[in-house]
Amino acid sequence: MKFHDPNQLLSGHEFCTAMVKLIEPLSIHSESQPPLICLNVKFLYGRYQKSSLTALCLGAYIVNLTLILHNLFIDMLTQEPPRPVTRELIDDTLQRYKASDIRRVHGLIRAIVDQMLTLHPEEKIADLIRGELGMETVK
Repeated sequence: MKFHDPNQLLSGHEFCTAMVKLIEPLSIHSESQPPLICLNVKFLYGRYQKSSLTALCLGAYIVNLTLILHNLFIDMLTQEPPRPVTRELIDDTLQRYKASDIRRVHGLIRAIVDQMLTLHPEEKIADLIRGELGMETVK
């Protein structure tokens, strides 16, 4: 899937900042890690440390991004081709996701991360994404 994004809105600073802001609340309740750990996902990728907060933030970022891009794609299907990405469409998609799915999804991610020592969290995150998109999970 490739978005018609002539203004590169999905790779721009504003969209990246909005995506990172979605995971900031996850760091508020952590006593063992500084809250700044969720402020820069690129830093987390480059300096990955095995901690539950890092796993929580990365898992939430990946799930949020996947679900938001899926919702954006579905919204764009209703438009006439070539269906360019617009700032309004991105903002509407983000607002709907924040209003309806984010707390429940972050709760599911937190449950996966809490069980991280005995399970494979990356498989559980993939299953969560498939479940949210109504796809069959891999067994």
